[in-house]
Amino acid sequence: MKPLLLAIGLYSAALSSHSLAACNSDHFDSEGIVAYAFDGDTVELVDGRHVRFIGINTPEVGHRGQASQPLADAARAHLMSLLPKGAHVRLRLDQEKNDHYQRLLAHVFTDDGQNINELQLVGGFATTLIVPPNLWQRECYATVERAARDARRGIWALPNYQAISSNSLTISDNGYYIVHGQVTSVRRVRDGIWVNLSGSLGLKIEQADMSYFSVADLSALSGMNVEARGWLHPDKKQLRLRMQIRHPSDLARIDR
Repeated sequence: MKPLLLAIGLYSAALSSHSLAACNSDHFDSEGIVAYAFDGDTVELVDGRHVRFIGINTPEVGHRGQASQPLADAARAHLMSLLPKGAHVRLRLDQEKNDHYQRLLAHVFTDDGQNINELQLVGGFATTLIVPPNLWQRECYATVERAARDARRGIWALPNYQAISSNSLTISDNGYYIVHGQVTSVRRVRDGIWVNLSGSLGLKIEQADMSYFSVADLSALSGMNVEARGWLHPDKKQLRLRMQIRHPSDLARIDR
């Protein structure tokens, strides 16, 4: 069976056991008509607004000759099945209204109350992506993602989305990773905190995001095993990798 058809089939099976509108909204701030889906988490409305879905991230569709990431086309196809051209949507905004690309940031709902962000998570077409200060429904999204991950649906069956040991990373690794490793040190610096893992990975919490963390809890991680998620960036001067951690949901203590 083709990957796209298999992914859609797995989603249908998951949806049958999922409670719709579990991550429902208390109000809506705007509305619009869908004109086009760029990928699994971004659409254009007929009025020209580009809407980036809050709280989730789907694989990137290839542009300008680049190949699409695994299941990116399936994620886009699934979104188009939920929101075909001409579909009316309701938008629930959060604290930050636009990203640095000037896209409108929103949780997207159908007229009958289905949370499209949530449904992308249900079938394993997306990961959670928590970017402060937009934190609405983060716990609900995390619960939905956890069910898809435990069932290995969609992207969660792919090698790229399996947690990798920090000891296995090299300076040439980059992109989105889920990493596990032992905390070797927790170091407070002028502009935040470094949580260093075995191998050559440093998790950086910037001062601007420190209000979401407990310094005592971070310090207590020394010697513990943790799982972190985010984008790896090489620091070739120091021959190490760094990953920015924006919210506690991206850093968890684990038993290994």
